[in-house]
Amino acid sequence: MPALHKLQQNFASAMLRHDEDGLAGAVAPGDIAPDLRLRIYRNNILSSMISALGELFPVVSRLVGDAFFKAMAREFVLTQPPASGRLGEYGDGFPAFLQNFAPARSLPYLADVASIERAWLKAYRAADATVVSADGIAAVAPEALPSLTFTLHPSATLLRSDYPAGQIWYANQPGAAEGTKIEATQRAEFLLVIRPADKVDVRILTQARYEFLAALNSNRTITAAFEAAVKIDPAFDLQSALVDFITGGVFTSFALADTP
Repeated sequence: MPALHKLQQNFASAMLRHDEDGLAGAVAPGDIAPDLRLRIYRNNILSSMISALGELFPVVSRLVGDAFFKAMAREFVLTQPPASGRLGEYGDGFPAFLQNFAPARSLPYLADVASIERAWLKAYRAADATVVSADGIAAVAPEALPSLTFTLHPSATLLRSDYPAGQIWYANQPGAAEGTKIEATQRAEFLLVIRPADKVDVRILTQARYEFLAALNSNRTITAAFEAAVKIDPAFDLQSALVDFITGGVFTSFALADTP
C-alpha cells in the first residue's frame, strides 16, 4: 500500500487524467469491480465540477448552449482542476481559458462576458463597506481637493471589452425581453461591476469615466485622474462624474496624497 500522500496523488490523477495505475489495487473489494467503481466516481466528480461552472457562468452557458458548455467546461476541468474543495470559488481561470478555446472562436466576446460574471460573483461576496458621502467631500477645503485620492469600494471591478459584452450580459439575464439582439461588432465597452448596497450593479461607463476611475484606483490624485480623462474626452465633466460616483457608492474613503 503506498503512503497516504502518494495514494492521494494517484487518486487525483485517476479522476482527472484517466490514469489508474497503482490505484485500483488500493480499492477495497466489493460487488463492483474497482476500475468500474473508479470510473463511476470520476464521472460524478466531473459532473459536479461542470455543474458548478454552469451555475457560476450562466450567461456563458446560455450563449453557447448546454451541450457545448458541458463539453467546454469538461476541457477546462481537466486542464485546470479546483485547488480547493469549495466549488463556489472555482473558475478564476475560466475567462482566460475561453479566450484561447478554439471551438468558441466564433464568439470572441465570450471571455469578456465570463469576466463580467466572475466580477459579479466577486462583488456579490465582497465585504460590506461604508461609502463616502457628499457631505464628507463638501467638508474638504477647496484648495485640498486637487490632491485628494480615493479608495474604490472593495466589491468594485473595472473591465474593458472590445465588444458590447455588458449589453450582451444584460440581454441574457432572467426576465430580459425575448428576442433582444445585440450586434457583437468591434465596439469597445467600459464597465464597472460593484455592489455598494444590496444589489450588484453592472454599469456601462464612458471611456473617459472609466479612465478617471482606473487612475483613482491606481492611487492617483483627482488632478491626475482628470488629466487621464480629458485625454479621452476634452469635454469631460469632472463635477458631474464625481457626483455620480459618490452618490452611486463607488468610494469608501478619501485622503490627501502624500507629498515629498
